[in-house]
Amino acid sequence: MTSVSLALEETTTQNKAKCNHATNSLHDLKRFRLWVIHTLLSLSITCAMTDDFPRSERNRKQKFVLGVSCVSLIISFIESAVHCFKSTKRYFVGNLFEFASSFILLLLWTIASVVILGPQNTIGNAIDKIGVEFIYNANLYFLTWLSLLSNLHLVASFFHHVKSCDPRILGWILLFFASLILLGISSYLKNGVCSSLIEHEMRCRRTKYAISVGAINGIVCVCVLGLCYKKRKEEKRGNKLSYAPQINLFLSLCSAGLYGFGVVMLTSVGGPARSLGTIYFTTWIGAVLSSLLFLDSFKEVFIGEDDAIILDEIYEKEIDAGNCVYDGMDTSTKVFNKVFPCFSRDEIELTIKSEEKGLHIYEKEMNNFRKVLGSKHPDTLTSISNVAATLRQCGHFDRARPLYEEALAGRREVLGQNHRDTLVSMNNFATYLTQQREYDEARSLYREAISGRKVVLGEDDPETLESIRNLETMERFYSADTQKSSS
Repeated sequence: MTSVSLALEETTTQNKAKCNHATNSLHDLKRFRLWVIHTLLSLSITCAMTDDFPRSERNRKQKFVLGVSCVSLIISFIESAVHCFKSTKRYFVGNLFEFASSFILLLLWTIASVVILGPQNTIGNAIDKIGVEFIYNANLYFLTWLSLLSNLHLVASFFHHVKSCDPRILGWILLFFASLILLGISSYLKNGVCSSLIEHEMRCRRTKYAISVGAINGIVCVCVLGLCYKKRKEEKRGNKLSYAPQINLFLSLCSAGLYGFGVVMLTSVGGPARSLGTIYFTTWIGAVLSSLLFLDSFKEVFIGEDDAIILDEIYEKEIDAGNCVYDGMDTSTKVFNKVFPCFSRDEIELTIKSEEKGLHIYEKEMNNFRKVLGSKHPDTLTSISNVAATLRQCGHFDRARPLYEEALAGRREVLGQNHRDTLVSMNNFATYLTQQREYDEARSLYREAISGRKVVLGEDDPETLESIRNLETMERFYSADTQKSSS
């Protein structure tokens, strides 16, 4: 079979394979570094435990922590080693085995962190006579935090390819765990601080405030995550929760306010987090996370549609040029998801120039396909669609339209209405129509593509979710244009 040029947005083989291979290789290298770091951290914790707690004096909790660090050291060393050899890398890297190893370690370190950071256990931190938490063993305390965070990073690295993953969900999950830790440690300290001494009444009140912050923010996080789940389900059905961003903004404002005031109340001289400890760190982590989530929600609610359209025009050519940046997702979706391209303006200009120079090559190839294979051959239709995309990227919209129409009509006739390539053509032509402000026809094609992709690929497939997001973005543009024309 004759080779086909596949350098554009609807490319499904060569260029995407190269992009995916390069991306996967980079993530494999990233995980290798994380495994090496985790090996060193586990070794350090193992040495600290054996040195600070002699064998004859260890209690059950200390033995458990030492066992977790030893298991973590062995697994991390093995995973680091298999990354170094091609023969083992093929079977143990980037698959279920590696993910299961990292997830098991995450569960173990989560439990071990509760034991080490619990002040009642006097392993990483402890409580003084007046009920203030302090770091008892700095090495164990900070190494435990680093191990837990590196393990979280390791597990998260397996989800880099999930296009529908919202980074804000991870932020709310982290805030939820920070709030739980703050609630647990503050509840434990409360009995000692508030028991008898009158002079510690202010610290008692502030400890109770820390409990309130942890509890309220935990509930807020659960509500937001539930709202995100409901929003995702409605998007799969083609619906939209118009009130979700406003509720998200209100809840994130409450969370940021509680943690912001908590920084002042809890970390001051009269607060329970006046010295370095778990409450101190969780308060600051919660304040930073809640502030970032609030700013993100604020941008989602108040960003102007006109500004988004301007951003779309600036970045359109590069994102739609088939680079290794969220393959298949159009510019508008990226703008509204706050995902910006990783290319400079110089690189964008260079790409546009190279497209202009390469346009005649694609056109020549298309003409050759027409002569040799015929206008209705699948390879010819792919070449036609590629030329249409190149013309659009170069700004030749009038010349691009008939080719988009020809590719779509040909694929419907030859491949069938619900063939994957036909659905790709529907999505791409709808994107073109959206940019030309022909919203009615674009809406019809997007809905047709969504319906077909749900049947062929499933509701959770990234391509199905892509079409759903594209339709939602098109509706935003339509609303913005309607408001502008009415005013």
